[in-house]
Amino acid sequence: MLKSFAKPALIAAFAGTLLASSAQAQTVNFWFSLKSDATGAPITAADIATNGGTKDFSVWVQTSGSYSFSGGGAFLAFDRTNAAQGTTNPSLLDNKLGLNGTLATAMTLNGTSFPDELYKDFAIGNGSAPRHYGVDLNFGTGAGKTVNGQTKIRVFDFSIKNLNLALGESYTIRLVDFGQGETETTYITDGSTILRPGEKSLRLTAVPEPASLAAVGIGMVALLRRRRK
Repeated sequence: MLKSFAKPALIAAFAGTLLASSAQAQTVNFWFSLKSDATGAPITAADIATNGGTKDFSVWVQTSGSYSFSGGGAFLAFDRTNAAQGTTNPSLLDNKLGLNGTLATAMTLNGTSFPDELYKDFAIGNGSAPRHYGVDLNFGTGAGKTVNGQTKIRVFDFSIKNLNLALGESYTIRLVDFGQGETETTYITDGSTILRPGEKSLRLTAVPEPASLAAVGIGMVALLRRRRK
């Protein structure tokens, strides 16, 4: 369920803990990768097995030049709601994909670079229906610390489960950038400036589960043996 408590004003929380940086002309890029890929190679599409199949991914960030930042946020949208107002009524969600586990276990920060999980909860995005539904995450580097975005950094890992995505059907996960504010959006900040990446997407397509593929393979072998006799 959505919680009703208010989020802290993140830029104010970061004030006094930052190093100066030249943010002019800087840009930031967020992207998806397979969690198993330690190099963080960007992907825009992936397969996920039918019948409850799961897949693990990571989200990375990098700036175009030297930019020391102290935190930011990410809105990971893996569903949509057809409600005009904020509601998580299951009947109003697409329910094609979901988190593989609890909010605490299915989406975890890179604690080395971002030890402070300032906020994490289910949320519904802005705009008219259908609206994005997913997890709103805000993270920090810790008091008095910054990281330099010029070197790519893994921000967080997440695990997705196929709830009702049929064989051959596709569904798009998004890192949503609403272009303003610090709520239900994706960005990084040095405390005085905010860099936004624009929306990033990852298209998942349902493929046969391994057991089904194995059964097909066994059937083909048996058929070939019969033909040879």
